[in-house]
Amino acid sequence: MKLEHDNQVAIAQAVLRAYHIHPSVSNSFRKGSKKHRLFYSERGNSSFPAVLYWLDNKPEFVKIANDYAEKTGNLVFHAILTPTEFGDLLDILSIPSDTEDVQAFLEEAQEGIFRSYCYNLSTGEAECGSIKVRPIMGGLERIA
Repeated sequence: MKLEHDNQVAIAQAVLRAYHIHPSVSNSFRKGSKKHRLFYSERGNSSFPAVLYWLDNKPEFVKIANDYAEKTGNLVFHAILTPTEFGDLLDILSIPSDTEDVQAFLEEAQEGIFRSYCYNLSTGEAECGSIKVRPIMGGLERIA
């Protein structure tokens, strides 16, 4: 069964608050609205390990997130940009659209584990998998 959009929004807000993400990120999700301003966390340097930016600052990021959301029906709620030796990775985090997947999502989220649509911006390759994150400076950092 499909989860209603407003329920996905409520879950996104709860997860963002639980991870102490900057309030402007969770406040951008408004009940009843289909259009949300998305943010992404970017790994900076040791002084600023996570900086928040609007996703729409990068039209190519918006396209990746929108294409994924349209294909799956999931609600994208945040993204993480991480430079690696394999290329710059854009992890798209989302709330499942299927009610049967929500309980597993919430249990994993309590452990800092999120299912991600990981897009390698350097190679154009993408895959779905799980990543480990931690809250840092009002954003999220991918740690594994």
